[in-house]
Amino acid sequence: MTTTNGGRWIFSPPVGFSEAVIAFDTGGIQPAPQLVASAFNIQVFTDPTLDKPIDTKIDVVDPSGNVAPIIILPTIPTPSFGFQTSISDVSGGTIESGFLTGSSLRLTTGDFLLVDWQTGAPAQSGSKVTLGSGKQTVVGARSDTLIGGSGSQILSALSGNQTVSGALEARRYGAVPTIPSWAATT
Repeated sequence: MTTTNGGRWIFSPPVGFSEAVIAFDTGGIQPAPQLVASAFNIQVFTDPTLDKPIDTKIDVVDPSGNVAPIIILPTIPTPSFGFQTSISDVSGGTIESGFLTGSSLRLTTGDFLLVDWQTGAPAQSGSKVTLGSGKQTVVGARSDTLIGGSGSQILSALSGNQTVSGALEARRYGAVPTIPSWAATT
């Protein structure tokens, strides 16, 4: 069965790895599939509580006197032994035709390229991806929201009609695609 909501994400591993392998962690003992020795192994956490906002009980006051609470998201668990990185994908958590599906991804550490592949289905909705730390490049598709993290990052909104928000050292690119050498595959 093919769904139409959210993105169709594909990972390109950093130099030195043969491929990117995705393993889902649904709270079991060993994520499936098993680790691949020469691959960039990504542990995907699908626990819905990872997207549930937490009120820190701390309020901030802006210059106009408006009070707002500080809200955070839970920390994504560190990857299990043998995995190079972990991400949160509580809205999808499936593989369709080789693509990770989901409408809300949060990345942690690692150097890689992540691309949202637009299927062209009329009902396909946008996706939100929040980068973590490291040399991460994300290429969004129509209606996506790209949010930068920390590190040397590239957020590409070349397909248009996207929301891009930088954070810390993240940079926005909207005119020229830039794929760094560490993200290139042979």
